[in-house]
Amino acid sequence: MIELPISTDITIRGWGDRLDEMATGYEVIDYKTKSGAELFEERNNLQLRMYGLLFDDWLRRRGQEGRVTKLTFAYLTGRGVELRSFDFTDTDRQATIEEIKTINRQLKENWNQYQVNPWPCSCTSCSRLLEKMEARADEWAQAMQVKTAQASLLKDLPF
Repeated sequence: MIELPISTDITIRGWGDRLDEMATGYEVIDYKTKSGAELFEERNNLQLRMYGLLFDDWLRRRGQEGRVTKLTFAYLTGRGVELRSFDFTDTDRQATIEEIKTINRQLKENWNQYQVNPWPCSCTSCSRLLEKMEARADEWAQAMQVKTAQASLLKDLPF
């Protein structure tokens, strides 16, 4: 698991499927098992861009030269493997960080407005934390369905 602080109150965590070294840098490859590339807004996929940020930091901390310069979806379909690749530039990096900060701000505004926080506790070591989080997320989603007419921000979030 790679952790990268984006700001004083935001840390992203994750690990991509694959990192390949190329002559021009590194490529992050994310395998998808859905049936067809049309199911994803590929160019705007926040998860894949976050993997790029995480692997950049991981490479830096390992003392490796180079950065992630390419992001690729590898769709595993009945027709074989379909690849969709994108450049990953400094502009993309900054836009990804800004998008993460915007989503964080929007979530906090909604939590404050509706007095609903989806996290079950402040503990990070509870053995049943994932189970509690999933149950709490289901409760929160059901409560929010009633309020979504008033919460136009929610429809703009990418998840």
